[in-house]
Amino acid sequence: MHLALLYKTLRNLQSSLVMWENLNAVHKKTYGERTHYLAADHKNIGTCKLGLNKPEEAMESFQRAELLIKEGLATQDMTEEEKKDEKTQLATVYFSMYLCLTAQEKYPEALIFNEKNRALNVEVYGENDLNVSNNHYLSAQIMMKQLKTKEALDEIEESN
Repeated sequence: MHLALLYKTLRNLQSSLVMWENLNAVHKKTYGERTHYLAADHKNIGTCKLGLNKPEEAMESFQRAELLIKEGLATQDMTEEEKKDEKTQLATVYFSMYLCLTAQEKYPEALIFNEKNRALNVEVYGENDLNVSNNHYLSAQIMMKQLKTKEALDEIEESN
């Protein structure tokens, strides 16, 4: 993990990716196939792949992370603080999925994940949080790319 973080800091995403994949293999052997550790690994693997301009591969990693986080949230043995932390992690996964889809110019799908991210941000931080404002701003950008000027202006108004 430390090597993966070091390589990421040095902006050597290919080496960071290799270290995250190695850590993922260790976590699978140590903890099994369905653990929170794997969700974090998949999230980091996806981040490296997205940085290496491999949005389709990154999306697969983020989908695995999403599944594991949702499974974790479905368990009843989490405290409210732990659930809040997991929802925060899920929100960041949705934002990463939004970035993957935007990179592929799949704007309608990107809006869906931006909305999922926004809903969790509202739940965790409240309607007036900067993260929520940013979600509206990102929606406005996508609307402009689709030449939906009125919708974009509405989103900017919400952002403000």
